[in-house]
Amino acid sequence: MSTEKAYPLAVLRRRRYLFGRFKIDETRVLELGALDMPTFEPQEAAVDYMDYYSDEEFRQIASKGGLSRPLNSLVSVNHVVKTKRFAAEVSQRYDLIIAAHVIEHIPDPIAWLSELTELLEPGGRIFLAIPDRRYTLDYKRKETSPLDLVRAFRSDAKVPDLYSIADFYFYKRNIHGREVWSDPGVVERKIAEPGPTLKEALEKAERALASGSEHANVHCNVFSFPTFKEVWEGIKQVGLLPLELEQIADVQRDGNEFWVLLKRDSPKSPKDRKATKKRKFLKGKEGFLFLDNDTNNTIAQISGNAPLSDLDLGRWRRLIRSRQVLLADMGASYKFVIAPAKEAVLAQYLPDEISLSVNRPAVQLYESQSIRSTVKYPIEVLRQLQAQSYSKGDSHWTDIGGLAVFKSIVSDWIEAFGLKVPEIQDYNQILEEVMGDLAVHAEVRSPEIVTRLKAKRENYRVVLNNRHPNRGNIIITENPEVTTRPVVIFRDSFSNTLIQYFAATFSRCVFVWNPFVDYDLVERERPFLVMNIMAERFLPIVPDDINKFSWEQIEMMKRSLG
Repeated sequence: MSTEKAYPLAVLRRRRYLFGRFKIDETRVLELGALDMPTFEPQEAAVDYMDYYSDEEFRQIASKGGLSRPLNSLVSVNHVVKTKRFAAEVSQRYDLIIAAHVIEHIPDPIAWLSELTELLEPGGRIFLAIPDRRYTLDYKRKETSPLDLVRAFRSDAKVPDLYSIADFYFYKRNIHGREVWSDPGVVERKIAEPGPTLKEALEKAERALASGSEHANVHCNVFSFPTFKEVWEGIKQVGLLPLELEQIADVQRDGNEFWVLLKRDSPKSPKDRKATKKRKFLKGKEGFLFLDNDTNNTIAQISGNAPLSDLDLGRWRRLIRSRQVLLADMGASYKFVIAPAKEAVLAQYLPDEISLSVNRPAVQLYESQSIRSTVKYPIEVLRQLQAQSYSKGDSHWTDIGGLAVFKSIVSDWIEAFGLKVPEIQDYNQILEEVMGDLAVHAEVRSPEIVTRLKAKRENYRVVLNNRHPNRGNIIITENPEVTTRPVVIFRDSFSNTLIQYFAATFSRCVFVWNPFVDYDLVERERPFLVMNIMAERFLPIVPDDINKFSWEQIEMMKRSLG
């Protein structure tokens, strides 16, 4: 390891990490945007440098006083890249690509990573050092979501748009990692400092776009260690990147960056490639998309080709009856809600060769006389809404559909307690461009405009959200305007839109992403009502309330896995 150069702490730490994982002197390395602080020097490794500007262009910039570092300290650039699709311009292939504080500047990270992947040898790695929002000038900004990344990819973004640039300037605050570590109160003071007005931010953004290059300094994307894994899992579901998340490391003391190590997938066999080409969606009539080739065999279920066996139907009946009895002993009512599948609600939009059957698991369970009073299947309220119940490109009901379902499944308690039920007029109807989960699978290029409901007056607060994606997530809300005992809801993704309606209606709501009933949690909360809300397509698998993990155990496992 070279000791002739005085490296900043961040570069030293990157060097130690990579020296510990790779035989650098035997590794072909490409580094992006190294400027005057490369991770590895040419004498240490077979390293090439890639940048937007050539050596000559850097000299011209320096002559005009536009370079903040000594010109003679910059590395010599081997590959100059000025186009979005650059892989074809580089003939070499590399074992390791390093990009420190680069991805946040890229308008379309999915396309960028795809191009970098083309430059990797099979099994090669990409090392990313990414500024963590919690320790940087982006502290006040909203973090980039998987949908944001997919939208940028579908729209073929080449430069950040005006509003992204304005967002950067408007929320930018002078926050540095070392300060955050040494002074816990610095963030609160810095974010309280006045920033530019929205008008000033927009004007500055317009100037940056007009300059043709100034926008390159803008952070197009905002990430943090706690949420990056969820973001990565989201974009991996789209199937656009042959990369695996091999390791992710949190910010170290006095630093402001977390690290991500990505590995290029090994080439698949022809059989594997054929299997991965199965489409996860089905094109219906009038542009409606439906689930297909999913692990739950949704189309087979709704067509009557995958009914519950007598054994599984009996297990479901026993499970629901036992829940009802055990929860009654704890002073709680119990309801099992089947979230109707889009394919069953909007069957008229299915292809002609697929017909809806009554011999499907949801109907079998709903019509079981011994549990009929406990099971709710609000399919008719959704059918009344027709195309308002589900958007064309998503498998989940809309906000409007969710409100109708909520009113249907809690009507008994609304009347019993004299509670105010949310009505459509209590919400602002906001038109929003979205890419639904099915649209993403279908690689639809244009977002769909859907109606979102946002409360005109929010009367509750979120007191806990552990932010774990999917299984193990817990959200607790409290509403001081209501005096009922708590409500506990064990749920899946279909309940995402219901949270605001429950929270606006009941005093305390506990939402747990889990198909099981956690009796220890119920004992602690002492609710008057417990619900399971389960997507229709999940019914073939009967949960086991005995041999299960609690949300605390799932949270602990997720934390241990990083």
